[in-house]
Amino acid sequence: MAKYAAGQRTGLSDVWALDVEGGRGGDGCVSFARSGGSATRGGSLRNFGRPSGGDGGRGANIWIEASDEVSDLGGVATPLLRGRRGQSGRGDMVRGKDAEDTVLRVPLGTVVRRLPRSTTEEPDTLTREAIEAARNVATEGISLEHEAMKAHYVFYPGWEDRGEILEWEKQAARTSQGRRLLEQIGRRPSTTGDSASSSTVIDVHDMIEPGQRVLVATGGQGGHGNRWFATRDRPPAKFASRGLAGEQCRLELELKQLAQVGLVGAPNVGKSTLLRAMTRARPAVASYAFTTIRPGIGVLAFEDGLQIRIADIPGLVEGAAEDRGLGLTFLRHVERTRLLLLVVDLTSNAPWCGLDTLVRELSAYKADLLQRPVLLVANKADAPQAKQNWDRWWRAWTATSPLAAIHDDLPEELASLRVQGVMAISALEQKNTERLARQIRQLVTMHE
Repeated sequence: MAKYAAGQRTGLSDVWALDVEGGRGGDGCVSFARSGGSATRGGSLRNFGRPSGGDGGRGANIWIEASDEVSDLGGVATPLLRGRRGQSGRGDMVRGKDAEDTVLRVPLGTVVRRLPRSTTEEPDTLTREAIEAARNVATEGISLEHEAMKAHYVFYPGWEDRGEILEWEKQAARTSQGRRLLEQIGRRPSTTGDSASSSTVIDVHDMIEPGQRVLVATGGQGGHGNRWFATRDRPPAKFASRGLAGEQCRLELELKQLAQVGLVGAPNVGKSTLLRAMTRARPAVASYAFTTIRPGIGVLAFEDGLQIRIADIPGLVEGAAEDRGLGLTFLRHVERTRLLLLVVDLTSNAPWCGLDTLVRELSAYKADLLQRPVLLVANKADAPQAKQNWDRWWRAWTATSPLAAIHDDLPEELASLRVQGVMAISALEQKNTERLARQIRQLVTMHE
């Protein structure tokens, strides 16, 4: 089974769109059995035996598979993913092999939206060849009907259709069995046609379990061998049907990281340092804003085997909910979390003002995010200038309204926060980080 990993390239890749096509089915075979011998597909036999052409194999299906070995959507390097073609049938009624299915692996947390593919897409190779041949019939002296039929049928070598196929189709349309056969070879419209517009979502899948699979495009049915087309009036049946094109659709892939805890803060407040201090993650850390340019995931592991996934959401700036500073790209990763850690920098002149921005942007993106439990984390407490700011925050926390003392006019969003605790830490010196880890565990377990 052919596999493609969405995560082989580096860079910010949280949303991707691509077209997919199931593989075309293999062609049916035009073959005749020799008297007392094997079949033949060509030659100049004067007397044909019974039709013995095998059917073509099915084209490749295309699957999406969730994998914990893939980190982002960077590996979806092509705007079109097309499955392999099925093998053509052979003589002696030998059916062609089905094509190996194609599997596109995506990270856990990927949302897959399947939409109809635009009908204006470029035709596949077989269809283009048939169109080109039809354009050239005037100079070659070949009938237009003959060349047009080549898009649907395989001819015996040297044989030219002079209306026999159309006559056969007319006869087949008179019986229910014949009409079913015409549908199977693509010469009669299906009674279950899809009239959905290109903007209509067919289905949505949330890929959250390792190994979870979704079939997004089925391979085309193999063509029918010439034995299917023999009639009393025309037993030789010197034609077979071609394999059908696979199912086509458009995919929209959106990665929303699977994590129980979201680290949220302005740029350069020390979230990545905190993530590294508490987990096995190794995010980039430097003394400039926007060190983290894509969400990072760390695992907080406890001795009893419990593991909690923590997402480091890249720094939010004012206007993030309107996609300023790639805000929407970052905020989507907060949606699945159960607990929010709002991190501020105790060394800044007004560390509490940053809370207003964080809360407003979370509320503007998705109001129910503020209904989740929140831990307020004051980082860089090791710095000398941090003590005065922390003393003021602690006095506010011990007051009747924990945040009221910080703001003269407390914003409505801040007043509604479900604050579960306030803690001063130093991620750099790993002070109070173990205590923070225990409180994270308590709150995550409580809100499962």
